[in-house]
Amino acid sequence: MADPVQVLPCDIISVILLFLLSPHPGIEEYDALFNCSLVNWAFNQEASKLLYLHITFHRSLSSSFNLRDNGLLEGKTAWNSALLPQYAPFVRHLKINGVMSERHPPKNQFPEALLNAVKSFVNLSSVTFTTKGGYIETFTEPLRLLPELSSLDAVNVGGDWLDEKRAHLLTELKRLRKVSIISPSRAMLDLLPGWLKELKDDLMELHLLNDCGSITPGVLSTIIRSLHNIRSFSMGLSFSITDHDLFNAISQLSCLEDLGVYYYYQQMIPWDGPSVPSLRFLTVTIKDHPFSAQMFESLSKWIQRIIYPRTLPRPRVESLRISEDNCFYARNDIFKFDSLVYHLAAKHANSLRVLDMPTMFISVRALKVLFEQCGELEELSFSSGKNLLTQFREQAHSLTKLHTVGLYVRHAKWRDISIDEVESMYASVPSLRSLAINGEKWDGFWTSSEVDGGKFTFQIKPRKKRPFAYAVITTNNTQIFL
Repeated sequence: MADPVQVLPCDIISVILLFLLSPHPGIEEYDALFNCSLVNWAFNQEASKLLYLHITFHRSLSSSFNLRDNGLLEGKTAWNSALLPQYAPFVRHLKINGVMSERHPPKNQFPEALLNAVKSFVNLSSVTFTTKGGYIETFTEPLRLLPELSSLDAVNVGGDWLDEKRAHLLTELKRLRKVSIISPSRAMLDLLPGWLKELKDDLMELHLLNDCGSITPGVLSTIIRSLHNIRSFSMGLSFSITDHDLFNAISQLSCLEDLGVYYYYQQMIPWDGPSVPSLRFLTVTIKDHPFSAQMFESLSKWIQRIIYPRTLPRPRVESLRISEDNCFYARNDIFKFDSLVYHLAAKHANSLRVLDMPTMFISVRALKVLFEQCGELEELSFSSGKNLLTQFREQAHSLTKLHTVGLYVRHAKWRDISIDEVESMYASVPSLRSLAINGEKWDGFWTSSEVDGGKFTFQIKPRKKRPFAYAVITTNNTQIFL
């Protein structure tokens, strides 16, 4: 009788391999996928499709000047093997970031290597060129080749190299579904409205990220008028844009579902928020952590204006994420963010699935309301007092769909979290699969072994820290360092 492994159809093998990838793949998952590629030819083909789906070229800043630096990665990397003819067609997403070499060719071999990569990766669907420094002409020729890639539908660009010359080359790209520009320059913004008009029938996502100081109210109005079917929009920080300007612009995006905005404190909050009935996902980045109760209340009202405007119909928000530029906030005068929690529990309890605000402090009373009312939560992250872990164990059992949690304990001395405490946290919420406490993370999963007669048991293990490396392979939008 033939070995079942040898006769499995490729479709079945593909499904099996997908089960090896956790939401946050690490070294062990990558090793398992690599071992599967050694089983036979069929497994090798299907495993390679996942191993080379995302390829990242990343260089870190060197502490010393190296005269032998040729701009490439040292040693054997996924970048080199991805260029082989048998693997190049599997690459769908190419990401170039980090600190590039300032040297000119021929001593700098990376521009030629990148050009060869773009020629070889004929099935690319997205490219990311977000480097710091480097030879100014590095991306000129690759940009000229991108229009020839018929499957390309997403670009993410940014850096000093994106001047007027290369901005013109970028606007030659058509049929794009997603465009992301990091710190757009004035030269890029001058060309953007015309480019967006050409992309209006296909473009679904536009993200203008980080430093957007060149975006004035007039520029923003011109950009918004060029957007028709946009579903996702993000904009970085521009002190020229007031809340009124931002809300008026957002109101014109009738199909908007996903919004990412920067917040900075302003004394006057608009009386009403933008009318975006289709909004489902909101991400707010805070310029500076509020340092007074008044600033916290202003931030809470500002968010409430967006997710629950006075104008009908109102959005049904499923995800709210709040992050900060300075994520490590260590002041002793912690102010409560309860007003927003009470609002979410009263107005969005039936729709809210994700609440991610790790630096925001929630009191015991507000946390109890959150656990009782928001039963649809699947992801939760916040800060609270010294009794946070005890309160979570006693009250979170009502969150039957919760699978990812991040807890940050304030007003307490730093201490190691014991495995018994972690197990009790998992026991309190049976659906929990990923737990982080003060930045330390554990994963829970079901497994079986022949020793136990094939019986399934639930195990918890600490998540390994990523080792330092020069090259990475990414799968499912998550990096795996080699």
